[in-house]
Amino acid sequence: MNMITDEEADDLDEYYTRNPPAVDPSKNRMANKPFRMILVDDFTADCLATKARIANTTPAEVLKRLVRQELKVAAV
Repeated sequence: MNMITDEEADDLDEYYTRNPPAVDPSKNRMANKPFRMILVDDFTADCLATKARIANTTPAEVLKRLVRQELKVAAV
């Protein structure tokens, strides 16, 4: 993944502070669902993002499906 400079990050922060994106809470898939952030390596993040794009879903949904599949296999 390409990293941005501190100056670019500051510019983005300033832009989105002045121009917040329009958000429709009714379209939030994660509404009322607690979540925890996890850190993964670049390769894993890229794989999750690619699988999510292909499936037209989120990386969190892809990861959830993979974990559930793993648990099913372990239960057999």
